[in-house]
Amino acid sequence: MPKIFETFAQIYYTQIAIHRPEEHLFFETWTDTDVMRGHQMRDGHVVYGVEDHDGISTICVWLEAEQQDLNTPQRIDVRADGLVLATLMEQFPIAIAPGNYAVGISVSPQTPEGLDIRLTLTPLRSI
Repeated sequence: MPKIFETFAQIYYTQIAIHRPEEHLFFETWTDTDVMRGHQMRDGHVVYGVEDHDGISTICVWLEAEQQDLNTPQRIDVRADGLVLATLMEQFPIAIAPGNYAVGISVSPQTPEGLDIRLTLTPLRSI
């Protein structure tokens, strides 16, 4: 499972997004359902909530080799121009092959101020 991207960033208002470049970045008001799920989603765009913290976080994007079924709840259709990882204040392009991917996140403490955030993209099986 190769790491395809890494950066260090401040995550304002506890939200981090991954989206297609042509999609308008959105950080909308969360509903109770969004909070319970831990994410908001629409076509070409997934926004995750992370715990409130101060300081700089490490953000990595990993590509899994194992394919998952198409019924995964968080998925994104990647086109030729790749993806964008975004916080409220910064955007980072990510080069990745076109296709359908499951998107996952794990968050763990890195320091008292920052988090270690791992976004995972896993190719989905074609039908």
